[in-house]
Amino acid sequence: RRAALCDVALDTPQYNSGATGADTLFASVPVVTVPGSKPVGRMGAAMLRALRLPELIVRDAGEYRRLVRRLAGSKEALDRMRSKLLRRVVWAPLFDVRAWVND
Repeated sequence: RRAALCDVALDTPQYNSGATGADTLFASVPVVTVPGSKPVGRMGAAMLRALRLPELIVRDAGEYRRLVRRLAGSKEALDRMRSKLLRRVVWAPLFDVRAWVND
């Protein structure tokens, strides 16, 4: 519930958010991530790829800052991204609770 109060979530590069990131995405809050070199640093990118949102995955700190500023500084850009994220969450296998429970 708290995640829904955020505008944009900032994923840490070396140790990504995991379950917290999934909860944040489920609340339709964009998560901006820089994939790290180890698997634990690539969880955020994996979730965003599963949602077909590669535009929230950046390559370096400069891109990270620019994207976060763009989303945080433009209500229109943020609203578009949240709307897109909401549409993706609805069909994403990552958030198909019934399938996970039945598995």
